Amino acid sequence: MIRGEERDEEDEDGAAYTIPFGSLVCEQDANSVLLKWQHIETNAREELKLAGDGAVAITAALEAVDGDRPLLSVASFARLTMFGFVSVNGVAFVGQKGVVFSPLGLLSAVVGRIRKFAADRFTRIERVEQAIEFTMSGKSKPSLWMDGSEVTIGAIAAWWSGQLASKVKAVTQPMPVVWYPDGNVAHRATATLVRGGLELEAIEDSNIRERNAGVHVIFESVSAMSLDAAPELQARIRGVLNRIWLLEGSRPQMLLRDHIKREAFTVWPEDWHVSQWKRCLGSFAAARMLLANGQEQVLYPVVASDSGKGILLTAPVPLRATATLFRGARIECELLTMRQGQVFRGTITRLAKDVMLEDDDEPKVEVELFPSSDEPLRRASRRSAHRVEVIERVRVALTMEYPEMPRMRGYLSDLSAGGCRVILDRGSYPEGISGRVRIPMKRGAATFECEVLHDLKEVRGEGRSSVGLRFIGLMEQGRSELQREVLWRERRNKKFAPGELKE
Repeated sequence: MIRGEERDEEDEDGAAYTIPFGSLVCEQDANSVLLKWQHIETNAREELKLAGDGAVAITAALEAVDGDRPLLSVASFARLTMFGFVSVNGVAFVGQKGVVFSPLGLLSAVVGRIRKFAADRFTRIERVEQAIEFTMSGKSKPSLWMDGSEVTIGAIAAWWSGQLASKVKAVTQPMPVVWYPDGNVAHRATATLVRGGLELEAIEDSNIRERNAGVHVIFESVSAMSLDAAPELQARIRGVLNRIWLLEGSRPQMLLRDHIKREAFTVWPEDWHVSQWKRCLGSFAAARMLLANGQEQVLYPVVASDSGKGILLTAPVPLRATATLFRGARIECELLTMRQGQVFRGTITRLAKDVMLEDDDEPKVEVELFPSSDEPLRRASRRSAHRVEVIERVRVALTMEYPEMPRMRGYLSDLSAGGCRVILDRGSYPEGISGRVRIPMKRGAATFECEVLHDLKEVRGEGRSSVGLRFIGLMEQGRSELQREVLWRERRNKKFAPGELKE
């Protein structure tokens, strides 16, 4: 914004004007400049005429930085520092021809003191609290500090990329870019398409560098070149959004996009530290994989081994697919034992179905996972929802993916919004298998997808087994129905004396 003063005979204190840069129009003659703009709140057209040496200085600055193009930003307060200690206050203009600094005070009358800085002078642009700081190359070590309350660092970085792109004529490797990681600093940098990954390095400081295998780089989006900015690509690197403007045009942008997608499943040996994942290697009753869309797939039994690039899960092909697994899917995986689970997040880097192994006639499925978590988490109890004892004899039916005993009936022992316990009429189910359970409820019978968490071989000396079931793939409606059923049964239980059972 610009703050100017207009005095008249009746108002000795003067008036202050705040001018939004987006609608600023400048008209000038030999001794004055007329500024026209649109009021921010009322949208009314306003104007201010300035005369004298100050008007000449502002006119010269606007001509130097902008011409007839709109300004990106006008800072009413800025500071130019030379040699690290000599500072001058003034006004800064950011436009299509660079950045112009116009000194205030006595120096404002001297048009020759106006300094213009081309975009290729800047090596680093940083937000410091409410200010934007430009670091430049040169013997005098100039730096420019300007008020940044009217502009974002992202907009400044996009403008910077557009300025630099106009000076680049050929495609090179490494590719020149403006690099803006999620933070407060934009860098003039280079992007190198290395084998299996991507490297970004700031030009002014080689210690500011990101070098990552493809599995850590997730493509987000691209945007075409605009009038004011170079083509942009956005990618998440280790979970952090990075904005990259390609100064050589759209062809390098497409090369970078295709490279990121092609190397998306590459893992470098230095990324895999098997010593941190020994708890996830060996034989497990089951592996539960939860996708971002809420789908779940349970494999059982599972052997987890070290593939050299991650964890390789090998299991029989499931009788029924309950989720669509694919290469590149981000999942949460839980490896189940009898009493606890090992939980981690990861990416599917390889997927193979109907694999025939030596000395094994049964087809297998292989899923290679690269963990994105720092280490696996222990999960001792997998039923955290409030549960209620079912004191009535409620008969339920189970249909499980277990050829030896696909169908079974039993009594409901307890219920929660996350699972239930069933006392079976006969036999038992191994931990990890999945299927469906049909439960009579107050509003009518409902069927839920489930998996067996654990089983007890004997219940209350009756010689029967009970199984703990966890509901999987629950939608919000199903969870709400279960919560209402739990509350209803809790109130109903209070009507009976302890130990009393209604047939």
